[in-house]
Amino acid sequence: MSTIGQHISNMRGLLVKYSRTQENWTDQFLYEILNGARTEYLKNIEKKFNHTSEWALQTFTMELEEVDPPNWECVPTYLKKKCKVKKSKYKIPQPIKSRNKSIIQFQTLGGEAIDLYTEDEQTIYKDDKIRSRSIMASIVNGYLYIWNNPDLKFIKVTAIWQNPVDWASIPDCTGTLDTCFNILTSEYPLDEDDKNAVYKIAFELFGIPIKLKPDQTNDSNEFNKG
Repeated sequence: MSTIGQHISNMRGLLVKYSRTQENWTDQFLYEILNGARTEYLKNIEKKFNHTSEWALQTFTMELEEVDPPNWECVPTYLKKKCKVKKSKYKIPQPIKSRNKSIIQFQTLGGEAIDLYTEDEQTIYKDDKIRSRSIMASIVNGYLYIWNNPDLKFIKVTAIWQNPVDWASIPDCTGTLDTCFNILTSEYPLDEDDKNAVYKIAFELFGIPIKLKPDQTNDSNEFNKG
């Protein structure tokens, strides 16, 4: 797969070839067009074939922190310490949705699945002998809350993200100062077999019909933010 910069360079080359007027499009604008076209393409593929491409999925690690439950106002003061739960340190970027569900999975670093419930469902099922054996979690105001496993320190999040660049502002959980996604060097999650179809959707937004041959748009130029 290619970096964002390589895709932007490809699109600029296609604009030079097919556009009658040369607009001064910024890299940011071209990326927004590209990312919107990718999202539309992947949604259509999932709806049509009920299949999620493994190459479109990305997995990142998220750190957890101990906090009061989100409804802590309703918890008596003397119980608050006992009611501590785990919350993702940062908001979870939004995944794309298909067939009325989000394409996202949560796991422990050891691979154990984390089941999502609404806050109300969590309250109903927290004492259920079967359901309570698994890790129960909820998305509240964009954060992931772990209700019944206070020992977890990190989780893995796998999804097709609406905007992978959202992870560029979230620190990596490996103890380094790097972010989870590097705009300059990280691969943009678009399979090489799908990129021409995505470019065509993008250029439909410009009102510019294009015809692409295999490998016509291969380019190694890097993304210069501007």
